[in-house]
Parts: sequence; C-alpha cells; structure tokens
Amino acid sequence: MKNCRCRVVILGFYCNFATINMVESPYRRGADDGFKFGLYLTTMFFTSIFSEKIALLSLVSLVMIAAVPVIVWQMQRRYCRDCRGAATFPMLWMQGVMIFTCGMAIAGVALAIYMRWINPDFILNQWELMAATGAHSDSRFMQETGRVAQGMIDNGLLPTPMAVVVQLILLAITTGSILSLTMGAILIAMHRRRDRRDIDSIIKNM
Repeated sequence: MKNCRCRVVILGFYCNFATINMVESPYRRGADDGFKFGLYLTTMFFTSIFSEKIALLSLVSLVMIAAVPVIVWQMQRRYCRDCRGAATFPMLWMQGVMIFTCGMAIAGVALAIYMRWINPDFILNQWELMAATGAHSDSRFMQETGRVAQGMIDNGLLPTPMAVVVQLILLAITTGSILSLTMGAILIAMHRRRDRRDIDSIIKNM
C-alpha cells in the first residue's frame, strides 16, 4: 500500500512538473484579468460619482463594491484551474496583485481625466460637501473633519487629481495584496485537499 501511494505521488509530481512549463505567467494572466477588472472599477467609481444625481446608482455602487472579492476569487480560481494543479501560492498572490495594480491603473486614468478636464470642480465640491456635513453634524469627529476640510479649502491645500489617483492606486495595491494572499491560501488548501482525496481514491481502486 505504501509503495502504491509513493508511485501515485511521484506520478503526480512529474505530471505537475511537465504542466508547469505550459501554464501562463501569473504576471501576464494578472494583466489580462486586470484589464477587465479595470473596466469594472471604472464603472464602479462612476456609479458612485453620479449617485448624487441618480439615487438608484448608490445601491448599484454598493453592490459592485461588495462584489469585488467575488470577482477576484473567480479570476484566481479560473487561473488555478487552468494551471491544472501546477499553480502555487506565490503565483496566485502575484496574479492578484497584478489584477489590482493594472485594474486600478486603468480606472485611475479614467478618474484623472474626469477630475482634470471633464469636472475640474469635483474635488472642491467634495471638500465643500464634507465641510458642510461636518458643520451640521452632532458628531465631534465629523465636526473636526468638517473644520479640517474647510481649512484646506481656505488655504488652497486641496489635493490635485493626480494625487487623489495615486493614493487610490496605493490603497488598491495594499488591500488587493492582502485579499490575494487570503484567497490564494484558501485556493491552494482546497486543491491540496482535493488532491489527497484523488490519491486515496486511486489507491483504493488498485
């Protein structure tokens, strides 16, 4: 029985070794998935922006935000399946990082164009809204936030569109890295458990 198990494990190792040379690079796969994810993020950001005029879009925006982990999970799961068991934890992690990096870069370009040329007063309007909300709020935190926002407006310290986009990209990469680490670990654990069941099933049928 032990010899059978060793043979099955060795056979699986050689199959994975042969397959790993044919799998797509996680960087390339992440960039391809990141392009589609970037279109999704762009839509999500603009539904949030225009929700001030169309109330229904606020609900759509919340649903899209909540669906981000699900979409990334599906992309990583599809890549893991396409690798036919050759995917490793670092590969899935790097794929996830590339998804968020490329996706946020695409969405960032769209946001920068919107804030720079289409609606140049967007940042000012957001800070004015923040200041007005803080002025009429009973919360001490909101009041302090409103005073800070008003002070930035009065002193001309509003961030530029590029600064806002850079901060969003850094935030997306950080959160995306953590999310990819978690999902990659779960996927690898699931596949290892399935491989053990397959090996045990093969041995029982011998």
